[in-house]
Amino acid sequence: MSASACSRRWLLVGLLAACGQPASYRFGENVSGLRFAPVSPKEGVFPSQAVLTDPANPFRGDVGNLKTQPDGGVGTKWALLSSVGGVPAFYAFATALTGEPTGENQFYTAQALGEIALTGAYADSTTKEKVIAMAVAGYQSMFDNFPNAVTYDATGKTAFPLALPAYTNAVALGGTIVGWSLVTAPDGTTSVVRNAAFTLPDGGH
Repeated sequence: MSASACSRRWLLVGLLAACGQPASYRFGENVSGLRFAPVSPKEGVFPSQAVLTDPANPFRGDVGNLKTQPDGGVGTKWALLSSVGGVPAFYAFATALTGEPTGENQFYTAQALGEIALTGAYADSTTKEKVIAMAVAGYQSMFDNFPNAVTYDATGKTAFPLALPAYTNAVALGGTIVGWSLVTAPDGTTSVVRNAAFTLPDGGH
């Protein structure tokens, strides 16, 4: 990695090893302790681009830097997800979602919103209920636009469907996923299926 590329990394508290070492991240500002003050109720919900106008978003000017880094397959957004989570993870995944619209990015954006709501990491200008509504809307967007979304294990080869955790996360927050139902098979396993009468919104696939 070049010196200029290294200097573009942001400061992540607790990961202060020299730039260039695997899974090490240098940032230009401290991303811990952020409190979420949404600029729009659709921020972080595809296809909204509102997160790019959020002055508190430390990644808004560098969408490309959030793609997987050449450090053994660990990207900035994943380091944030597995460490500080919450608001920094939201900004990382929501920004990535604007440049790489995938169900995986939408799922983790919604998951971060739920964490923000439950931990109280939001500003006085908003409320827990509003952030929860945003999280549920994010999960709904995943079903509407990326119903076959998957995420991967550490190898990057084994895929896991996101429908069930997205559905159960939304319900746990007190929300409802429109157009989908939770079903239990005779062997006790559960899955999420699309309701027969449900029609995907324009852009869904």
